[in-house]
Formats: sequence, structure tokens, C-alpha cells
Amino acid sequence: MVSPSLPTGLEINSTTCVISGTPTGIQSVTNYTVTASNNGGSVATSIQIEVGILIVSMPTGLLKTGQTTAYQSGDDGTYQKGIARTFVTGGTTGLLWQKCSAGQSNYANCSGTAQTYAWDGANSYCISLNLSGKTWRLPTINELKSLVDYGKSSAPAIDTAVFPNTQSAGYWSSSSGQERGYAWFVDFYGVVGYIFKTNNLYVRCVTGP
Repeated sequence: MVSPSLPTGLEINSTTCVISGTPTGIQSVTNYTVTASNNGGSVATSIQIEVGILIVSMPTGLLKTGQTTAYQSGDDGTYQKGIARTFVTGGTTGLLWQKCSAGQSNYANCSGTAQTYAWDGANSYCISLNLSGKTWRLPTINELKSLVDYGKSSAPAIDTAVFPNTQSAGYWSSSSGQERGYAWFVDFYGVVGYIFKTNNLYVRCVTGP
């Protein structure tokens, strides 16, 4: 017996007490009491279950920048060209992104403290990331730029419903700068630039071609 009821999509085997299945919603950390009984008596133990979305999928191709106001003739706000900026939580097609920044823990709302890394450490973090059995890496500068939503009137310039608690400061890309010892970054004020690889910036990993 489990109290309270398990999240929808999960079930417990009444003989082995193995919990299996795929949850269909998200929830923060919740305490459960599992009680096993037989003719000799009963024993109870407590477990915690957190259900969160770990991966976000985005379409491939040239995306709309999000800018809808035309500041001058012929800018992004004038034409609004490209593929609609739609994201699918859970991951289906296109590039798959780590939902939360490196260091954040609660996948329901990406709470916790985002960690910063020097460029080599950021690469190592993504390569060693154990998430959904996929091979992860730092995004290229063009991939990372595609997350910036220039239609936002305030930072962070990203869809915070999809990527909650994103930091406004810089995130590393895998792309080295033209000058030795530099790499490109994007911050979510909308700025793209390059900086010494020894600086500490935030990290969000990606997987896909």
C-alpha cells in the first residue's frame, strides 16, 4: 500500500513493491509511505518522488527571432520571417535542450543555484551529463542564439515558461573566438559576444545534430 496515491502513470507491484510506469504530469518533491504486510506483520518505509520535465525540444531550421515591433524598414519586426518559436516539453524532434541551467535541481520550476564554469569545465560538464541516456554537448553559438527571444521587453530574453529561472548573464557556447583563448557566449539580455575561456559563465547543454 502507498499513501498518498502515486502520481498518475506510476504503479506499484503488490508482490515485489517495484514502482514502474511513466508519469504524465509534473510535481515537486512529495513524501510517500510504502507499507508491506503479510501474516507475520507489516513494515513501512518512506520514499520521495519528484516528477519533472528534463528535456525541451525545439524545431529545426531558421526560427523567428520573436521581434514583432518594426524599428526600421526591413528589420525582423517588419518581416517576422522564419519558423514559429514553438517548444515541446519532454523532447520529440529537433534539438533537445536541458530544461534547467547546470546546477539547478527541481525540474518542476528549475529552482536552486545555477552554477558557473570556465569554458573547459563547461565542456566537461556537458560531455559527462547523465540525462535520459543521451549524449550531451555545449551548443554552438548559432544554436544558443536561437533561444534568445527578442520580443521580450525585459530580461531574461527567453521563454521562461519553457526554461524557468534562466539567468540573464552569459552562457557558454562551444564556438571558439577568432582570437586565441576566447569563446563565444550569449546572455539573455540578448547580447552575443566573446570572452576569455577562463571566465566563469552559466551552462545549458544540448543534444542533436
